[in-house]
Amino acid sequence: MQNLRKITLSYHRVKDIQPRVAHGVYGGVSGPDTIEMEFFSQSENYDREVDVSLDETGNMPTDELLAGMEPNTNIVRTIHTRIYMNKTAAQEMVAWLMDVLEHMDATDKAIENDDMLDGIDKSLIYSKTRQ
Repeated sequence: MQNLRKITLSYHRVKDIQPRVAHGVYGGVSGPDTIEMEFFSQSENYDREVDVSLDETGNMPTDELLAGMEPNTNIVRTIHTRIYMNKTAAQEMVAWLMDVLEHMDATDKAIENDDMLDGIDKSLIYSKTRQ
């Protein structure tokens, strides 16, 4: 058996760390043995104005208000995180993510099969995670 050297890993969070929601990621090869990923969140473009006319009494006609509330099809993707990593780190991240997803699937199955939940609509439990 070979002699293994022990090291201590310390994890420190930056002072103003903020959790981020990532709705998606894109990127690709950024150089020799380097992968670039840009994570983004997605939402409707809320920076819009609706012009309406007021009638003689100062009220807004309902039909004009409804005409101004057409569905917003302008989607904004805000890139909030850019990560560069080498191929080895990317492979390790993929393996880690697969382990986490397998654990989540096993937990879901355990909850679905739990006798304590009989008589409860199980679809309600998963409504936020299975969209």
